[in-house]
Amino acid sequence: MRKSKVIRTVLGIIILGAIVFARAYFRVTNSGKPVSIQMNGVEVKVNDTKVQELVDKGYTLGNGSLYELKDTVEAKSYTSEVGCFIKEHQKYADFAVANHSGSSEDIKTCKIISMEFFYGGEFIMGKTISTYEDAIINGFNPKGMTKDQIKAKLTQKITEEDSKKIRVEDGDYYCQYNFSTKGKLYSVEVGIPGSKIKTS
Repeated sequence: MRKSKVIRTVLGIIILGAIVFARAYFRVTNSGKPVSIQMNGVEVKVNDTKVQELVDKGYTLGNGSLYELKDTVEAKSYTSEVGCFIKEHQKYADFAVANHSGSSEDIKTCKIISMEFFYGGEFIMGKTISTYEDAIINGFNPKGMTKDQIKAKLTQKITEEDSKKIRVEDGDYYCQYNFSTKGKLYSVEVGIPGSKIKTS
């Protein structure tokens, strides 16, 4: 009798642990709603859209602001800024990717996990380039807006704010508006923090 009680207790602990683990797993991979992105009518879904899908829409790949474009991504890993999308001589956005497979993959087969859009011109490896500034991010185009105007448009909870940024989050997804020292919108980042990306 006592033995069966011990077995039931142990089984209960194992089941409870499995439930907690399952909840944590799905929270890390699926919690929240990705921020919507529209570029010239092309929809991008962070952690879903692959680089190849944008290449098929006529975008070419270029070096990032600071780093050269990578051709491949190691197995079960993710990158920080790895390159940018270019179309009609304009830089659309820097991007980062994740490779969820068990082997190295061409960057074009990887999923986009973050993008950063710039306003007022940008550079690629030290060379200036004009930027595409008409992306619809989070339901509106923030180009030329002040911090207060952007805040009035936001529907998500503001989780961080100071003189240089406003950050909102929805579960595991975030959108951050970055400002210059003069208060002008400099860039908008959309993605998943590295700590929330599960590649295994």
